[in-house]
Amino acid sequence: MDSPQRTDTSSLSNVETKSREELPGPRTWSSKFRDAGRGIGFAIRSEKSFVVHAFATICVVAAAVTFRVSPTEWAVLLVCIASVVAAECFNSAIESLARTITREMNREIGQALDMAAGAVLLISLGAACAGLAVFVPHVLRFVTS
Repeated sequence: MDSPQRTDTSSLSNVETKSREELPGPRTWSSKFRDAGRGIGFAIRSEKSFVVHAFATICVVAAAVTFRVSPTEWAVLLVCIASVVAAECFNSAIESLARTITREMNREIGQALDMAAGAVLLISLGAACAGLAVFVPHVLRFVTS
């Protein structure tokens, strides 16, 4: 049986090792939010799937406004939107790390990428089901009235 290919991470040029004394002090909340915003912006600019998520978000918000959903329904929809976008950000981060480690075929990295993509699929399907649970009663009321 073939042994899995291992990637030597000790030679990564982008990774710097620092002793405890060299690490920067505590970051401010504003720098944490700035870094997070930069990461979200990078994900949006670099991943084509965010166009699909943005379109879906616009459609969901438009439907929620049109049907005047309840505050609880808004909460469900917004949590679903945030969950899908967050899952896509995690997936994009894992993809970025994988490309940094190696561009060669690697079974373990491929499996990690597949699991991350599967997580996005699962949360997206869950969000779609929640969206149906919110919107189907509104659509049925609209059609039957």
